[in-house]
Amino acid sequence: SWHIWFSSNGYNEVKYGNNAGIMMDRNLGATSAQPGVPKSLGLLYQWGRKDPFLSSANINDNTVASSTLADYNWSYTTNVQSIEYSIQKPCVMICASNEDWCTDENVNRWDHYKTIYDPCPAGWRVPDGGENGIWVKSDMVYSEGGNEYRYRFDSANRGITLLETICTPETWYPAAGSRGPYKMTLESVGVGGCYWTCTTTDYNQNNSYYLNFDCVGYLYPTNGSSKSSAHSVRCQKE
Repeated sequence: SWHIWFSSNGYNEVKYGNNAGIMMDRNLGATSAQPGVPKSLGLLYQWGRKDPFLSSANINDNTVASSTLADYNWSYTTNVQSIEYSIQKPCVMICASNEDWCTDENVNRWDHYKTIYDPCPAGWRVPDGGENGIWVKSDMVYSEGGNEYRYRFDSANRGITLLETICTPETWYPAAGSRGPYKMTLESVGVGGCYWTCTTTDYNQNNSYYLNFDCVGYLYPTNGSSKSSAHSVRCQKE
């Protein structure tokens, strides 16, 4: 299977502060970087898979976008948890009780360098995470007690904007939601944003760091999520 992503106006580079790195101005699979439009949502990926899952048709509900393929039957399984199966069945979400959909321990799926399973275009890759990740290094967050962070959520357009004090130019992060780790249900669209990194958490090999924000205004750049979940990807330049 191949995922060919075409955006008629292309995409732009966004430079993050403190020499943290360069990222795209939109989610992987998005055909727009404009706030408040469904085209900015992009696609959703289980951690380490090269093929995407559909996101929502709207910015504020969990209505799955339509496919042009009549036989694009989305489903999920708990019976087979291998890279080989994921390539043969790109439309099947693989779930697992141990939080990671893949049991192939010797397969390098996503990493700090570009792998063959990395879904980003040439010259780009899934970003680094944790304390050395681009979102932490760029100081895009500020503390309001302990490990709590807050950010202004745009309730009309359903997402957050990083201003030029963080990156140049300012850039939009939609609350594209996610697909849960144990079934394929689309959830939290317009309520929260979940953005993968390539970095496995220090405390659990079945989890990876991700950027998470919600409509209340809390933002966590180093949360951990089950690798069976399907989240957004914002590509970082190699």
